Order: sequence, then structure tokens, then C-alpha cells
Amino acid sequence: ESSDIILLEKTRFVGLSVPQGTFLLLKEAGKPLHAKEIHHKLIEGGVRIRSKTPVTSIAISLSRDKRFVKSGPNTFRLVEVSEEKFETVTKDETLNQYERG
Repeated sequence: ESSDIILLEKTRFVGLSVPQGTFLLLKEAGKPLHAKEIHHKLIEGGVRIRSKTPVTSIAISLSRDKRFVKSGPNTFRLVEVSEEKFETVTKDETLNQYERG
């Protein structure tokens, strides 16, 4: 039974991208994590990161994704729903903008 749990942990993030795996990690952690810790946990979970500087690659990848926000040097957290800016545009408004060019 314990070997099943170990195997599950080692294959937990297989096939996921860095942002996808990080999203799950941060959701579970419920707190910001440093890119080094994210890297360690992703590797443990089976994510393959082919980079000479994986921590830097992770930090760059997360800084480009709207789901994450920096909360310190190389430290990331999930964006709160209240922080997201939603813009509702109706079909008519879109058509009017298109017609005006």
C-alpha cells in the first residue's frame, strides 16, 4: 500500500506543463512558494524540465502566466479571483468596434 502511494506521488504531475503543475501545487499549499521549492516538487511529481537553469525557467514561465503573481523574489502565489479583471463585452459592442475599424 505504501509503495502505491510513493508511485502515485512520483507520477502525480507527469504530462503536465510547469504552469499546470504549479497551479495544482499552489492550490494545495494555500501559500506562496519559492521557485526552488516549486522546481523540487515538480521534479518529485514527474515533470521533466530540460533547462540548464530550471529555477529561472520556472520563474519566467510563471511570471508570464496570468494565474500567478509574484509575492517576493522568485516567489509566486495564485491570483485571487477578486484580483482578476473581467471585462464583459457584448456581441453588439464588438460588432460596433469592428465596423468603426
